[in-house]
Amino acid sequence: MDRFLNHTLSKLKDTHSYRTLPDQVSGSDASLIVFNTNDYLGLTTDYSRIQAGLAAANHYGAGATGSRLLSGQYPTLCDLESALSIRLGKSALVVNSGYHANTGLLGCLPQRSDLILADRACHASLIDGARLSAATFKRYRHTDYDHLGYLIQKHRANYNRLFIVTESLFSMTGASCNFERLIQLKCDAKAQLIVDEAHAVGCYGPSGMGLADAHHILDAVDIIIGTFGKAWGSMGAFIGGSPELRDYLINRCRPFIYSTALPPFVAGVNLATVTQNHSQHQLALATLTRYCHTTLPTGCSPTAKHHIVPLPVGCPEKALAYTHALAQQGIIATAIRHPTVPKHTDLIRISLRANHRLSDIDQLATAWHSIQT
Repeated sequence: MDRFLNHTLSKLKDTHSYRTLPDQVSGSDASLIVFNTNDYLGLTTDYSRIQAGLAAANHYGAGATGSRLLSGQYPTLCDLESALSIRLGKSALVVNSGYHANTGLLGCLPQRSDLILADRACHASLIDGARLSAATFKRYRHTDYDHLGYLIQKHRANYNRLFIVTESLFSMTGASCNFERLIQLKCDAKAQLIVDEAHAVGCYGPSGMGLADAHHILDAVDIIIGTFGKAWGSMGAFIGGSPELRDYLINRCRPFIYSTALPPFVAGVNLATVTQNHSQHQLALATLTRYCHTTLPTGCSPTAKHHIVPLPVGCPEKALAYTHALAQQGIIATAIRHPTVPKHTDLIRISLRANHRLSDIDQLATAWHSIQT
């Protein structure tokens, strides 16, 4: 066993793909500017949310004591799902993580007679979920809806149900999906459209439900997945769909059935977050995003004008070297390498937060220019 492990680790090191756990950067270190977190709205340390979590923990205890089908069902979780349902216009089921949501949903909903067509740049959890299912699974080129249409035309007649799977905002490229094309293809093919809003929830939409909310098309999306672990600065996730889907998942979604429920503290934080208004945070993030895209020479596509800013470098060695060089200038960013992204598309990912300052963007731009000259 050790021989196999050491051989695998050596290969990762040889290809500059070996990963280690970084030290956490203290938020109190004013000398560092952090661009590597998913805390897009800057809510992680919000006092009112922490107090709401403590109140729930004081009332219901430190842990849920079991899965929700056993002893883990408590009022704060039910209130959280009700609040989500109001904002989504769909029934909501809370699960423990985005990975649980995606693997659980796709692992149990599509059947052997069905077809899944997913964007090639979808989250690993969506890919893993599709592979866990009994359905046939194919991927279309990233945001290439002509290719998706071709696959539909070629294969649709051979399957019972078709599930089209996409992210709304892609975590590596920063691109957004084309809802107009997706909805047209979905309707023409009588398909189910599943949208993972993980990186858009909180940041967009009058109800904070993501890009479908921002485009006022929540009702046109059959199933929405969102997370509390990014812009909402906590943990956990939710699946929004029909009441029948919620009941089905309670009975068939294995990560939901066999996991201890979220602890009351987390549910309390999440409930406070969903019921608060974050429009000012959204506005601040939008202002920073516009400024960043006019200041940094990014490699973004025309649709990639969001708070995830990829800086392409092309190879893992350069990605690691650039990350180190930025850190020496007080800029904390993350090297994204194969296999997280395809070979030769390695990049530095910049994640903007609502509590960044314009001067932080200026310092990033100066540092980025200096390491390339």
